[in-house]
Amino acid sequence: MVQKHILQLLQNRFSPSASVVHNKIIKLLENYQTLSQEERCKIAIHLINEGTDLLKKENLIALELFDAALKIDPQNSELWQREGEAFFEYGHSCKNERALRLAVKYLKQALDLAGDNFYYYWRAAKAITELGFLKKDFALYAEAKGYFQKTFELADKQHKHDFAILYWDYGKLLTYVAEGSGEAIDVSLAIQAYNTVFTYDNVMPARFWYDLGLVHLQMGLLINDNQHYLKALEFLKKANKLDPDTTTIFHAIAQVYSELYANTLANEYFMEANKFFENVIRCECHDSEVWLEWAQLLGEAGKINEDVKRLKLAVEKCTQANKYNSKNPYIIGQWVESLSLLGAYSSRLDYIWEAENKITKALDLYSNIAELWYAYGLCLQSYGRYYNDIGYHEKAIEKFQVGLSYDPSNADLWYALGQTHTIIGEENEDEGAFKKAYKFFNKALSFKPYFPCIIFDYAKMLFYHARVTDDEDILKQAIEQFEVLLSYQKNILLEHSSWLFSYGEALGLMGCFTEEDEYFLKAMEVFTNVLLINPDYPKIYYHMAIYMMKVAEIKEDVAYFNRAIGFFQTAIRQNEEDEEAYLEWGLALATKASVTDDKEIAKQMFTEAEQKITKSGQLGNQAAYYHLACLYSVFNRLEEAMQLLEKAKSLDVLPSVSEMMEDEWLENLRTSSQFSKFLAELEKKL
Repeated sequence: MVQKHILQLLQNRFSPSASVVHNKIIKLLENYQTLSQEERCKIAIHLINEGTDLLKKENLIALELFDAALKIDPQNSELWQREGEAFFEYGHSCKNERALRLAVKYLKQALDLAGDNFYYYWRAAKAITELGFLKKDFALYAEAKGYFQKTFELADKQHKHDFAILYWDYGKLLTYVAEGSGEAIDVSLAIQAYNTVFTYDNVMPARFWYDLGLVHLQMGLLINDNQHYLKALEFLKKANKLDPDTTTIFHAIAQVYSELYANTLANEYFMEANKFFENVIRCECHDSEVWLEWAQLLGEAGKINEDVKRLKLAVEKCTQANKYNSKNPYIIGQWVESLSLLGAYSSRLDYIWEAENKITKALDLYSNIAELWYAYGLCLQSYGRYYNDIGYHEKAIEKFQVGLSYDPSNADLWYALGQTHTIIGEENEDEGAFKKAYKFFNKALSFKPYFPCIIFDYAKMLFYHARVTDDEDILKQAIEQFEVLLSYQKNILLEHSSWLFSYGEALGLMGCFTEEDEYFLKAMEVFTNVLLINPDYPKIYYHMAIYMMKVAEIKEDVAYFNRAIGFFQTAIRQNEEDEEAYLEWGLALATKASVTDDKEIAKQMFTEAEQKITKSGQLGNQAAYYHLACLYSVFNRLEEAMQLLEKAKSLDVLPSVSEMMEDEWLENLRTSSQFSKFLAELEKKL
């Protein structure tokens, strides 16, 4: 008599039909020995068919039917094969380890009875593959590989479509191996197996294109290669065309577009990712992971562009994600990050307070999650930006370092350390902070070598370092990094004109170091491109005027001087209260006047220069006092010049004594007794 499983006994208790079936099986087993072999085979197959149908409905009477079939005809390999396939289908669909174990057991028994059989080896290889995937067991993967190799050896006259499906299944196995190993070579082997499918058949179902898209996405994530992301997109869109209503395909496409956006910052990729996340949410609105991924996309875009609207949307998505899963620390991390940045960019302290409250509570529960320490550091950075207090940035560094103690391979933490040390280096003119930032950026780039934001901030840090230290070699490195970024991310310039502007600034500084006009002219070309993208870019005409004046001085060409004056005029039209533009315009006029042979024209220029510098001072530029004193010295208005120097002294905006002694425009004033007395008092004070 067939032994009863505990679940079967429960069914017998609550389901009269189960008892009826059970009784019929008992009677059948009592009489099957009187039947011929042919009759036994027919009855056994009938029982297997019924059992397979019931197992699909998760009706465990199927177990009795299977056992009865094998009892009636135990040497029939087809029965073992059919039962193994039934358990495989059930175990695969329900992710049931016990069912997959039974599938492997019965399929191996079928092979023992049938010998070398192409299809039996193939089915066994698939079952072992799925069991290995469920258990994440590399030993099972190795065993499955052996069964696939035997299947290939037995393949001879099979239909081409069978070969295509076989290589598809083999590609799945290699994909699982790659997921476990994290090695690009394993993903490459999987892609090779999938590509072999095309040797036999190009007309494949949506699921094949979906799987092929995912393996290219996997390779893209491993080596951060846009070409693989674009391949993934191509195949996933084929899958979507064949099966336009499947949310898993929408989700995968959204993920690919998100990665492309992170790597290129192209707004078109952001818009596509956003659209596909919307499609997924329409069907899977309770999936917290999808809400989180959508929030991460919006949060990244908001952070890069300082976009308050997108950050608000990221906060909304985090709220939804938390609604469906309140115990996921990564949701809290993204929530805190988006709230903190929203507070910093919109000058809303309440958002930063809310973020701090969330992160301190989360760290009480999940103190070993590196992403939470990253979020905490960003929260403190936001306080630093709001209060303009460098102390908060120093505290942020401590949080980032704690995060790295839990995950030393977290590129975002290394990147954040580089950014924070850059802020400290620029604020304090601290060369040591810049040197630390250099190490941190390089560490971040070792994990994300083509990530544009890291490259840009690294280049900008080198530019700041060179500006503080007057180091030409460091500035060369900065320009190289800007050019690396622009060489393969040209589309970024259309949406991030500030990056191009920073490159122009670096070129201009190199011109100041080398006194070579080619750098200023190249900077002017770069600024012209910025104007094509954003004609209202802040202070760009001011910078163009400054650089054009440099070229005019180097070339001693009045045409460049006139162009510089034109840019100064445009700069003032752009901002009528630009105190720097008025000051530099005045100095440019005074410089030109000092080398002009026509005394009448020179006098007019000096008068206009006086007006511009005075206007700068009226707008609040305290440096104007010193420069106006220099101008009055040229005019021999020595008493007024001394009064302005005293004013500059009281405001602590004087240059060094050595600079004043070398300033050609102070030559007349330096001969006066008043200046000698002023200088003596100044040196005594120093």
